[in-house]
Amino acid sequence: MIRQQRFHAAEIAIQQRDGLSEADAERRASFIRPAMPEQHRQFFESLPFVILGLADRQGYPWALPHFAQNLGEFVGQHAGQSPSAQPSLGQAPFIESPSATSLQLAGALPLVQQLALDTRPNAKVGLLGIELSTRRRNRMNGRIQAANTKGFSITVEQSFGNCPQYIQTRALRWVKATPASLDAIPMVVKDKLSAELVQHIEAADSFYIASRSAQLDDSSHELPQNGIDASHRGGKPGFVKVEGCTLSFPDFSGNRFFNTLGNIEADGRVGLLFPDFISGDMLLLSGRAHINWDKQAIAAFAGAERIVEVSIERQLLLRDYLPLRGKLDELSPALHETGSGQPTAEQAFTPFTLIDKQIESRHISSFYLAPQDKLSRLEPFKPGQSIALKLKVAGHAQALVRNYSLSQPANGEYYRISVKREDSGAVSQALHDQLCLGDSVQLARPSGQFYLADSNRPAVLISGGVGVTPMMAMLEQRALDAAAGLSVAPLWFIHASRDSSELPFAKPLRELSQQHAWLNLHIALSRPLPQDRLGIDFDSQGRLSADTLKPLLPRGEQDYYLCGSLAFMRSLYQDLLKRGIARQRIHYELFSEGSLEEQVPVQTAEHAEVEFAKSDISASWQPKHGSLLDFAEQQGLSPEHSCRNGNCGACACKLTAGKVVYPSRLGFSPADGEVLICSARPALGSTKIVIEI
Repeated sequence: MIRQQRFHAAEIAIQQRDGLSEADAERRASFIRPAMPEQHRQFFESLPFVILGLADRQGYPWALPHFAQNLGEFVGQHAGQSPSAQPSLGQAPFIESPSATSLQLAGALPLVQQLALDTRPNAKVGLLGIELSTRRRNRMNGRIQAANTKGFSITVEQSFGNCPQYIQTRALRWVKATPASLDAIPMVVKDKLSAELVQHIEAADSFYIASRSAQLDDSSHELPQNGIDASHRGGKPGFVKVEGCTLSFPDFSGNRFFNTLGNIEADGRVGLLFPDFISGDMLLLSGRAHINWDKQAIAAFAGAERIVEVSIERQLLLRDYLPLRGKLDELSPALHETGSGQPTAEQAFTPFTLIDKQIESRHISSFYLAPQDKLSRLEPFKPGQSIALKLKVAGHAQALVRNYSLSQPANGEYYRISVKREDSGAVSQALHDQLCLGDSVQLARPSGQFYLADSNRPAVLISGGVGVTPMMAMLEQRALDAAAGLSVAPLWFIHASRDSSELPFAKPLRELSQQHAWLNLHIALSRPLPQDRLGIDFDSQGRLSADTLKPLLPRGEQDYYLCGSLAFMRSLYQDLLKRGIARQRIHYELFSEGSLEEQVPVQTAEHAEVEFAKSDISASWQPKHGSLLDFAEQQGLSPEHSCRNGNCGACACKLTAGKVVYPSRLGFSPADGEVLICSARPALGSTKIVIEI
């Protein structure tokens, strides 16, 4: 199979863990080509710099920038211009592609002596071409064919495009013709990073990472997937954290090739590059990485699907090195639903003591935490908000931080969090199995945008599993308001669990339901136990769905609150929209990358004549034919493409007649007069489409 040829075993294992189907994995494998398409060759030839992944003689990979060397004339002629305005091929280009399987780069490889890099013939190399002004990037993996002081050549083994997600837009300008001199710059080996370097790292919004596969030392060097990879990582400033000599960063949803993560699982040795395009300083780090699969750790960082932790072993700071400088123009739009991790005053941690611990269900327990300073009175918070907890866990170099919903309204004396014990959750296991009364944890101030918006407005709370925790705070707050003699609006509390053993707060929920006429309680069990009694222990059997909810949900202008897994919330969200509930009445919080929205509604043509001009083919398109890329392939054409979801720009073609629409949001903005055929459909009213294919 193509997948087995293009991905090594660790990459495939992570794809399977991520739920990638066999068919989807095969499709993604087909994007990795043994030769560069013409579009990639032209792209590489236009670049003023690339990121290289090279191994040292100890087998550690390093991520290194390589810049055009002979730019004296170019800088003089184009001073102040963006590097995208490259010299023509007649002006001694930095990169040339003599064939689809070869690249030639001018100038000696960087830092060969300082890092003891392996530049012998057949040494593996990874190359990332990235254009920060357009957020476009392509990657290539191969071997060094030959290298000397004038330049080096690479034999291409893998070529593939990457989507522009998480790349920040920067306008870079040349400030000098070549990088700064590297004479006598020492490599530093320390057990921790200095305060200056920590600040450099934690201020970064981007960095580059080189990784290697485990079989790199195989003398046969036959398998194309064995090699070195260079990749980009981006996030909001502060998304990389440092404690001691351990660095951690979230891994967001990407192209799902899992090249870097597969290499980390297989080998673990990595090199990191943190460029500062303002000062020109560049920090190189080398060490060993591992993937933290702890669900609570992941949930604590919005948008994260995994956390990568790197133990730094070597460090090298190069001052005033970068010949290109420039400011940040715009953060990637893909970062809107991700966190920053940037410490703030609100996130200062203070010591708390465990004063009580209660089992709520088979997997969930509640922890009652009071400030160690007994004179302190806790600040009020809104029911539904969450709190960050920091705990030192055995086997981890740095204290781990997790975010938990507060499951009880504010009382000024203690906090209650209710935590599910996860098999792969380091902190949840420590809380359940090791934390004893009198032990200490660190807590930040409560925060979050998910809370009961109006305590005197009818509300419907729908939760699944451990998603019940913020709902309990909302419910108990309304009960406190009622006990205080306040007028209380009706509340519908609908919760789904597997069976009664996994149902938390069963007793208080039933008691509150019996005490308050304004509370409408409904418990759904998907797989009740034999002893679970319908009408007593639960109210309906099966998963919550539109049919289940229809007789339960009231008519009127209630607010709706959803909490649970992404799939659970997405299904209910769409059901509510179909019932006519306004979006502004539906509240939820995502702890991972994703969206509850369906594809963007667009009006496509009912039929259109599509002409593929370069191929002299015309055919009649209908909605059943799918995208223009699908349609081109149905006509026997093979246009360039990669992601097939509007993220990479590889399929961009000139549109010379007609108009198109995109059913889903694009991650890549095509140039004027171009169209992304992988996502485009003929627009309503366009009966003639002409594409230069």
